[in-house]
Amino acid sequence: MRGKLLATFLALVAVVGGLAFFALQRSLERDLVGSLEQRLEAQARGVAHWLETAGHPEKLAPRLSGVVDARVTIFDASDAVEGDSQPSAGGPSPLGPEVEAARGGHVGRDIRAEAGGVRLYLAVEGAAGRVVRLSVPMADVDATRASVRNRLLGHTEMASVASGG
Repeated sequence: MRGKLLATFLALVAVVGGLAFFALQRSLERDLVGSLEQRLEAQARGVAHWLETAGHPEKLAPRLSGVVDARVTIFDASDAVEGDSQPSAGGPSPLGPEVEAARGGHVGRDIRAEAGGVRLYLAVEGAAGRVVRLSVPMADVDATRASVRNRLLGHTEMASVASGG
């Protein structure tokens, strides 16, 4: 009887722990991405504002990229690239759904995998029909999630051992 109770208890701890672990991982990812999106939105609006008075977006994009610590791509009203802090060797920077959303008056967001890894894209519309798009790699978010996951697993293991003894 005692063995059955212990097995049931450990199974219950494992199920509840697994559900809590999953919920925490999802919540952490949402919070990290949300915080990153807020930062990028503020920076993209700042870049758009700067472009209202500054000329030469092709020269400005690389400089502003260093300030905001993100790739900066500036599209004109016809979606041609006016400036890109990291010009693609294979041609102009491709448009994504975030640019289309920005053209619709929204803050455009997208996360997509590319040759260099997974990136977060955020775009806002500026003056004269321009769209400013910033993008950053998701590697920092993934590293933070992995670190928290490893700590949670370690603590869960210790709690399981303690509850079984």
